[in-house]
Amino acid sequence: MPVIWWIFSILFFILGILNTVLIHVVPGLIYLMPGLLFCPPVAVRLTRRTGIIQHPAIGIVAGLTILFGTLAVGDLMELFEALMLDD
Repeated sequence: MPVIWWIFSILFFILGILNTVLIHVVPGLIYLMPGLLFCPPVAVRLTRRTGIIQHPAIGIVAGLTILFGTLAVGDLMELFEALMLDD
């Protein structure tokens, strides 16, 4: 299961950086937060510190929901579509 967490973490870090650079700082920071929470070392520290365990199914559903929202209706996808249609 850690492979999925690493994939989500890297994906959200990339989305956060792209949103910060191309769109605005606020959405970028919002996407960096799940990237940090999905990162396995951070998740382990949070579990040890708070005692709250991330269930894999809930994490996968949350990750896919956020990803769908980003790629389906997000400003970043609209920017990429506009750039592709200009050619």
